[in-house]
Amino acid sequence: MFPAAARLLLLSLAVQGGLCATVPTATLSNGVKMPVIAAGVWEYNSTTAEASVKAALSVGFRHIDTAHDYGNQDGVGKAIAESGLPRDQVFLTTKVP
Repeated sequence: MFPAAARLLLLSLAVQGGLCATVPTATLSNGVKMPVIAAGVWEYNSTTAEASVKAALSVGFRHIDTAHDYGNQDGVGKAIAESGLPRDQVFLTTKVP
């Protein structure tokens, strides 16, 4: 597994390099299309999770995957809030204990 900084760099290069030019979506029962590729924050502390989510959103990701047990919700939430994106354009998926 790559260190967090390397994963952020690879994520940015993949999106900016056009490797993820069209993200596949799934249509939900209400007709909303949700991206099926998400940026994850597993094993990140709050500071790293915040930086990771900010980077992901800045390069075009609109789906963030997290979990209660990761303990980094404050960093994820701060990054989403500070992104300036309308909340209805960001998908957040989680796992509950």
